[in-house]
Amino acid sequence: MQYPPENVCFDCDSASGLEWHEVSGRGTINGYVVVHDSRLRMWVPQQPYNVAVIHIEEDHTINFFSNLPGTKADQVPVGSKVQVEFVETQSGQKIPEWQIVS
Repeated sequence: MQYPPENVCFDCDSASGLEWHEVSGRGTINGYVVVHDSRLRMWVPQQPYNVAVIHIEEDHTINFFSNLPGTKADQVPVGSKVQVEFVETQSGQKIPEWQIVS
C-alpha cells in the first residue's frame, strides 16, 4: 500500500500491479504536537491546537495528520483508536477528520 496514490510504485517506479484497496477508516494515535503559533491564518483562532499522527489500521507506515476536533490541546490520548469522518468544506472538497472512538 502507498499513500498518497500515485501512478507508479514508490519503491520500484513501476506502474504494473498497482490497484486500489478499500481501507476501514480506523487507526491509532501514534503521537502528536501542539501548535501555539500557526502561520496558517485559518487556524490562528484555534490556537493552541493538536496535530496528531494517525497510523491507519491496515498499514502502519501510512500516516494521516489530524487536529482531533473536540480534543483539548495537549490532552491527546496516544494509543487511542480513531475513526475517520469526511467533512465537506465550503468549496465542496472533503477532508478527513479523525475522531477518538475508545
